[in-house]
Amino acid sequence: MKTAGIYPMTFLETDQTSANFGQKIIVNMQDPALLKSELNFMKYTGGLRLKLGVFTLSGEYNYGKINTLSIGLGIHVQSIAPFKI
Repeated sequence: MKTAGIYPMTFLETDQTSANFGQKIIVNMQDPALLKSELNFMKYTGGLRLKLGVFTLSGEYNYGKINTLSIGLGIHVQSIAPFKI
């Protein structure tokens, strides 16, 4: 993705030696961002969740250029009667 063109950007002048110190200034930026990706490969994700009463176990594995493994443990607590003050 390329954001071609000229974009006015507002900044706060922080240079203490500048006559515009502490003021907002507008700077024209040409082509401010260039996002490039060369990721052309297969990616796979698999996961599972197991609920055991109030406990939940979960896991996920991502296979690709960088492999990751995530695991989690959850506890579900729910009150039977609403809380009253």
